[in-house]
Amino acid sequence: MLQENKRDWPDVVQSALEATPVERMGFWPFYGIPPLPSCLATLLSKLSDKATLDKAVVKWQTYRQERINKVLELIKQMNAKRLPEAERVKLPPGAIWVDQSLTRGDGGELRWLYEPDLVTDAATWVQELENDA
Repeated sequence: MLQENKRDWPDVVQSALEATPVERMGFWPFYGIPPLPSCLATLLSKLSDKATLDKAVVKWQTYRQERINKVLELIKQMNAKRLPEAERVKLPPGAIWVDQSLTRGDGGELRWLYEPDLVTDAATWVQELENDA
């Protein structure tokens, strides 16, 4: 992926790409995080006698909190990636963010952040609530 259209870049950029090991590069995809304005409304619109409001709100809050926790963990891992090498070697496995899909062009490891499927999630929650009733 990094070598695609390399000749379109100035010589200095080409030589920098050739001289820098991929594992030393920091990648961050350029996407916007989508707003979540309609998920709760989507969930509420699917409620039934078996899937009640109080249980649906608990599902929604659990989802929100888990998502927030994942974002906070991601931030912590990305900050660890910026530490000096001497500090990074002291960290336990998994403490530093790596996304192999970026160097392969997949972009899949952060899909949960940029492409939430809230309509499907809400339908799943309602089905779970109805099954538990």
